[in-house]
Amino acid sequence: MHPFAALPVPDGKVGVHWFGQNSWAFRSPGGQIVMVGFPFFDGCARIVKRIGLQMAVPAHYQCFVKRTYAPEDWAKSIETTGAAARIIGYNSTALLP
Repeated sequence: MHPFAALPVPDGKVGVHWFGQNSWAFRSPGGQIVMVGFPFFDGCARIVKRIGLQMAVPAHYQCFVKRTYAPEDWAKSIETTGAAARIIGYNSTALLP
């Protein structure tokens, strides 16, 4: 398991880990970890599985907007890890569970 999965996060703070380029993970004080990553399917899925994430969100919408990647295909690759895939609309706001 990646050390970030055990990072203690105090109330009022958010833990952040940068994997390089466009891949980030955020950890709440309650222990929920969400990864936001570039939609390289295999790479995202490996990180999600390695950390034991509950949710992943793609970060590079240019690929989706130009249709070089389909967000639904990315989501399927993440869901094979047991994590939820959350696709947030371009330039949108969401409250994650």
